[in-house]
Amino acid sequence: MAFTQKIVDDLTLRSLRDDADKERFITFNAVYNNPAEGAACAGFLYHHPEMTLDDFWVVESDTTHEIVSTTCLIPWTLRFAELDLRAAQLEMVLTRPDYRGRGLVRAQMKHFEQVVEDRVFDLSFIWGIPYYYRQYSYAYAIDGDVREALPVWRIPPAPVGSTIPLKLRAAQATDIPHLVQSYRETAVAVELYVLRSPAYWRYLIEVARHPIQIVVNAETSEVLGYITLQRNANQDGLENVTILENGLTSAKVAWSVLQMLKTVDASQVEIAWPANTPLVQLSRSLGSQPIPGGQWMLRIPDVGLFLTRIGTVLESRLSESAW
Repeated sequence: MAFTQKIVDDLTLRSLRDDADKERFITFNAVYNNPAEGAACAGFLYHHPEMTLDDFWVVESDTTHEIVSTTCLIPWTLRFAELDLRAAQLEMVLTRPDYRGRGLVRAQMKHFEQVVEDRVFDLSFIWGIPYYYRQYSYAYAIDGDVREALPVWRIPPAPVGSTIPLKLRAAQATDIPHLVQSYRETAVAVELYVLRSPAYWRYLIEVARHPIQIVVNAETSEVLGYITLQRNANQDGLENVTILENGLTSAKVAWSVLQMLKTVDASQVEIAWPANTPLVQLSRSLGSQPIPGGQWMLRIPDVGLFLTRIGTVLESRLSESAW
């Protein structure tokens, strides 16, 4: 059932109802944020495998029927040890400039937190302005988008026989089983990570157009993992090559990938964390330097209930510890 709530003056907070609302939500975010955010909204609204209209909210003028503020909730499942936790990500927090300072975000935050409790999410999180969301009980918890910067000149020549001949190709829907497996094998080394369903991988490939490249043995055609690769020109006219994510579990494959990227007209390779992946560990051994990123902020609505949820993990760790 669509949600509607009168808030201040002639303004109403409500969930989206139909395709016309979808288009207005998309246009608002494209105009008052940027076209990329508008495109992201379109992907969420028309193609995301787990979001519904009830996950999107607008503040609307009762007089002009214009949208003046938006928010949305992206549902995720996080794996912590052997437990699956339900998490709600707050996104598309945006208010039209002439309506700022009127408590519209606060009203939407209050509703968002109520939805989190009503739908029994274990936690909520946001990639947001440092310190701003502390007023809503969010606390900095995890470094986000930290990267290792490795100048190309630090990658030494490869001794004969130390590399695998590789080629890259754009990921397709038929690669989803390989992506699921590579992601799982890489992610298990991380304390807390997002579970990705085959449907979500399809969304990344076909809708979000995420630049996922399949790493293939050029001689045998064996799939060896994946990298999410982005290339941007720097101020010197050279390329900065960024690996936004990787599913490489073999150090030899990681070494071969660096050797391959070294051959492009690049000045630097940036490799996004997690820090314990073979590719990042290799980069560090060659003298890379970390580039600080942003902050993932978390809010736990019921600390007692949350501790009960993860209690079996804590008990297991305690029983295996020296204490």
